[in-house]
Amino acid sequence: ALELVKGHWLRLLTESTTTTAVPFSLAPIYIVGLRSSIVPSQFQSQQTGQIVRWDANWTRNFFTSAEVQRQRVDSLSYLTPDRDALVSIAQANIDRARIEANYLPGGNFALHASFNLARTSGLVDLNVARQTLPYLPQRVAELGINWSHGSRIAASLTGTYVGPQRDIVDRPIGGHRALDFLARWEPLDRQIEVNFGILNILGEGFEIQPG
Repeated sequence: ALELVKGHWLRLLTESTTTTAVPFSLAPIYIVGLRSSIVPSQFQSQQTGQIVRWDANWTRNFFTSAEVQRQRVDSLSYLTPDRDALVSIAQANIDRARIEANYLPGGNFALHASFNLARTSGLVDLNVARQTLPYLPQRVAELGINWSHGSRIAASLTGTYVGPQRDIVDRPIGGHRALDFLARWEPLDRQIEVNFGILNILGEGFEIQPG
């Protein structure tokens, strides 16, 4: 990690891992605070990743980050959203770029916004070349406000946009939006946790398969 100028840090990561049958390891979880995105790789699949991240503190109340990540995975497998079929992918390439901003206006409030852009490719069903992997959106955006109180009460209101996707046979699936409210209360010295949420407040419909 390098602090190029005061309040600005540049971090870089390169790693190579192999999926094992044992779901835990003594290897470090994070390297310089970075970790490649978790993907559903198959047993003994080789995975390589590179990350470059820039964090910046512009003022005492405004923070930003920009991250570029590249992953190469020998083999992936995951269920379709309707859990009706298994998607198998060989030689998967997943490139992501993410920018994020956080602002503290005061009064125990925090504002946050993020935008993710992804480019993917691979061999679907192990032999069909695809420039966009199934059910992985190219664009995701989020905007939200959080509030917390010293009595261990916290609440958040978050709007999310998930961009268009492609299904397992390369048909288009439209994007969708959601507005969610979540609240949490931890009384009795955090011996109890009470959670409350209203999801998809606007009642937006979304597709899990074309049509």
